[in-house]
Amino acid sequence: MTNKVFGTLLFYLIKLKIVNFLNLLFFLFEKDIRIKKEGAFYLVYSESYKLYLYLLERLDLFLDGFEFRFEKLFHEYFLDLIEFEEGDNIIDCGAHLGEILYYFKDRKINYFAFEPSTKLCECIEKNISINQNNYLSYKVINKPLLDIEDKVTIYIRDETGDTSLEADGFSKSLLVDSIRLDQYFKGDTLIKLLKIDAEGFEYEVLKGAENLLSSIKFIAVDAGFEKVSNTLDTFSEVNEYLLSNGFNLENKNTERHTYLYKNSRI
Repeated sequence: MTNKVFGTLLFYLIKLKIVNFLNLLFFLFEKDIRIKKEGAFYLVYSESYKLYLYLLERLDLFLDGFEFRFEKLFHEYFLDLIEFEEGDNIIDCGAHLGEILYYFKDRKINYFAFEPSTKLCECIEKNISINQNNYLSYKVINKPLLDIEDKVTIYIRDETGDTSLEADGFSKSLLVDSIRLDQYFKGDTLIKLLKIDAEGFEYEVLKGAENLLSSIKFIAVDAGFEKVSNTLDTFSEVNEYLLSNGFNLENKNTERHTYLYKNSRI
């Protein structure tokens, strides 16, 4: 009953965007989370973490605490299985809010976030600004990664964090420039991790990295059911492509449908 009451109140307060009452609700239900409106954005924070959103609907990701959200995400993308070092290049394709940057508290990395949603890119920039101890350098690229460099139509779904190239009949469409990863980076750039969550276009992202694959040590990819209205996964084509290009499947998360590959040539 308590969870039902909390959920009902949360739904209406988010809909009404009443921040003070949201904080009161979190206090009464002993949630280690508070929120503050800052211009067009919302700062969500606890004693240990701060993170910017621009849509209150995304609060649901953090209701069980920042630690729970981050540990789950880091585990799903196998970050704890990779030995990172200072100066490593990390590519975050489908960066959402830039959350994987929070893993690198004790390291200095070079962070590259690719995200097709302009509003999410603004959030990533702000989250990077409050995590300056986590990186040596960073770049936020507001373009979709694909296997072509051309004008493409994307469908904005920021409320659920899954902006995609696949039409759904109700999302706002936008014509943008796509980019190939192997055109953005030089072929001799050593990349420790390429993380891919491309909402069903993971294979196309990999094809666009074709001339860079030999320089990528680890690839963590979400190959779940995100195509054809969430009925088709992308594992078969992703797996076949990576195995044929010298990568070994090292680990998998069957709940999230994420897979970790390691380059056998590095």
